[in-house]
Amino acid sequence: MSSRWPVSKKPILITLDSVIRPPWRAADRPRSHRTVRATRLICTLLILAAFAQPALLLGGSDTGLLIFGWSGAKLSVSTENSSEPIATSSNSTCVAARPHVPRSTAQIVAAYGFEEINGNKTPDSSGTSHSATLINAALTMGRFGEGIVLNGTNAYVRIDELSWPRRDYTYAVWVFPHTVNGWRALLEIQTPESRGIELAIAPGGPIEMWSSGRLRLRNGIRLPAAAWTHVALTRAGSLITVFLNGVAQRAGRDSTVLDFGNCPALIGVDADFGCTDKLNGFFSGVIDELQIYDCALSASEIRLIMDVPVDQMSN
Repeated sequence: MSSRWPVSKKPILITLDSVIRPPWRAADRPRSHRTVRATRLICTLLILAAFAQPALLLGGSDTGLLIFGWSGAKLSVSTENSSEPIATSSNSTCVAARPHVPRSTAQIVAAYGFEEINGNKTPDSSGTSHSATLINAALTMGRFGEGIVLNGTNAYVRIDELSWPRRDYTYAVWVFPHTVNGWRALLEIQTPESRGIELAIAPGGPIEMWSSGRLRLRNGIRLPAAAWTHVALTRAGSLITVFLNGVAQRAGRDSTVLDFGNCPALIGVDADFGCTDKLNGFFSGVIDELQIYDCALSASEIRLIMDVPVDQMSN
């Protein structure tokens, strides 16, 4: 974090009662106490608003990241480097992997920078040790360093042996389509009944997302061919949102608790039947910096991870 934002490693606890309820007795409380209480509350919220966003966007190895959380009527503020507990609500903020800040292993599922191939395997950089299998794919120049080139006819990536997010999730990847003609799959995780999730480029370049057997959203903005675009898909509760280059686009809804069984993730291809049968919709282009989370990242967190190579993030 920048030295302009010094952060103490001791948690700061702010109680709303102490902010909006001045310590006056009823007998000597001034008549303007309501105005005073409102003014103190507004000032406190303005201070928090001023500090929260820079703390979210700045990172570094010398100080921690500010974390804000609610528990009842108490707002706790601490740093990510603090060893002391943080009071948060049950709906705690999803924390993305950041450079120089350890990943939250409870939230990062898999990450692939595609910097090396061992046989037909590429390693998982998230620390969960789930390598990906390359089928007819090869290394090429990527968004950062190396990437994976898929030929549009029989090449794709398969990731097995993962417990895929069943409710909230984030899938994020850099893509460089050679063409946007035809229907091209980006990512799919099917269920045995063919009712999983699917992210694809529709003919002409718009993004489509299917979930539980239904089209949930179709983005009006078209992906360009022969150019890099960062695509992220999130689900928070039932709300599904697609982001292009860190900006939220269309949204849809699906509250289904997904059960993928033993189906793998397929990158750059679609399976029309079961987990992996009747493959079609092969992606033609380059894919790089694939990240999967079991929570919904915010727009600012997506913009943060899209600009940092996977292999430069600490595990």
